[in-house]
Amino acid sequence: MPKQTRNGNMDALKVLSIFLIILHHFALRTHWVPVTLLNPNGLPVGLSARTIVIDTLLAGGKLGVDLFIMITGYFMIRSTAKLKSIITVWVEATIISLLVLAVVNIFDISGQTFSMTLLIKALFPAVFAQYWFITAYTLLFFAIPWLNQWFLGLTDQHQRQALGWSFAILAGYATIYYRFGMTFSYVLWFFFLYLSGAYLRLHQQQVQTIATGKIWQWLGCVLVVGVILNVILAAVFAHAQSPIARVLTNFNWDQTMFYTRDASPWAFAAAVPIFMLFMRGHIQARRWLQYAARCAFAAYLLHDSAFLGQDFLWTNVVGARHLTANWAIVGTGLVSAVLIYFGSVIIFTCLFPLRQGLLRLLTPVITKGQRWFVSVVPGPPTAGREQ
Repeated sequence: MPKQTRNGNMDALKVLSIFLIILHHFALRTHWVPVTLLNPNGLPVGLSARTIVIDTLLAGGKLGVDLFIMITGYFMIRSTAKLKSIITVWVEATIISLLVLAVVNIFDISGQTFSMTLLIKALFPAVFAQYWFITAYTLLFFAIPWLNQWFLGLTDQHQRQALGWSFAILAGYATIYYRFGMTFSYVLWFFFLYLSGAYLRLHQQQVQTIATGKIWQWLGCVLVVGVILNVILAAVFAHAQSPIARVLTNFNWDQTMFYTRDASPWAFAAAVPIFMLFMRGHIQARRWLQYAARCAFAAYLLHDSAFLGQDFLWTNVVGARHLTANWAIVGTGLVSAVLIYFGSVIIFTCLFPLRQGLLRLLTPVITKGQRWFVSVVPGPPTAGREQ
């Protein structure tokens, strides 16, 4: 596949990934009413058309994350990790964290009193896990050279076996028993997602032989199964005192577990056919699309910032918590996601000169760091073959 087409396909998929994540946060952070129908996470419980619609929008979160990390594996499996890439992530995260901190304090949005602790956290968001994704992605980045060397040294059969066993262990454990923060802090799952994207890249010709109609059927079945599982669990947890509900509660299940849990087997089962469809696409690389994809990370940082995006944005700006009509909920979510993305593009464009200036200032440090980095990590991968 021509490089321009491959890049265009993945740029479009990156934009879709962030769009799905924004929809997820719309459903998660809105604090729907009436409050009598909310669980401790602020989500509607019980079986109704409204709760199923809201739950379905939640599915975009883990699905978007899976796709985003698979894109990294798709591009990086035959590349040498460059420190400038991760430092750019840190610089953008720091700039936006400081911007958000300034805005919420100047306009008294969050009710949070300014302190040196908050300033230090904003200056080092990856270190202090202000965004869980950045912290986990940083750990993944520094593991990439070893992941590439190991994975490319395997035969095709052993690659499939490694992915199969990893999925069974990681997704299986998180499904049977899950307690937030006690599984694997996202990192092991990111390793698996990275290698899954890498495998699809290495076997791209084989993927191209699969009929497009079959991939759409696969995706359709996964989506239908997800809704059915959600309906069943909603019906079960609508009767919280029933024996089966109490048993599932002891295993930390809830009605959205297949949509919202880390290492969700459902999310991965949906991510793979979506990824394959974009691999087969014919989207030419365009400057505007490349720029929109570059802004995807800023869209994530802005809309899910601790003091602005996790409460104020959805409650005070979007204000969809009282909506009851399903079409209004879906429509508001879609329009909000589009506007938030475009707003993020504008803000990122305004901050771009500052970003570039800081990166130029850090160039000597990056250059020295890169020399050290290549001296301690495995060299460029040469084993393996791409179909």
